[in-house]
Amino acid sequence: MNLQSFSTSQYKLFCKAEGSEHIVSEFALIQILKIVRKYSVKSVLEVGLGIGTISGSILKYAEKKGSTIHCVGTENNEFCLKQIPSNLGSQYKNLKIFSAVDKIDPGFKFDLIIIDGAESNLQLVRIC
Repeated sequence: MNLQSFSTSQYKLFCKAEGSEHIVSEFALIQILKIVRKYSVKSVLEVGLGIGTISGSILKYAEKKGSTIHCVGTENNEFCLKQIPSNLGSQYKNLKIFSAVDKIDPGFKFDLIIIDGAESNLQLVRIC
């Protein structure tokens, strides 16, 4: 699978979604997916899911590669929470959403942490 064309198609898909004026750039999206590929990421925490562009793309990428990635994210904006299910489609079932970082089991370990939104409890995210 060509990562550039995959990223471009995902970016274009999410650009059409309602609320897309604040999504990740196409450049940033491909860089994130390169990290996922290079380091064989199996678990991701995204602080600030927005409308789901990053986590949705990671989950779709894993599906196309025949692998599984455990995605967890935080979001408390009602508009975004309503958009995520339709934007992710069948991938929505593979995303665990919490309202804030302090609601996530502190025992969860993540290979990749993406901070893409405001969070008052970031001090709870620790690098081990």
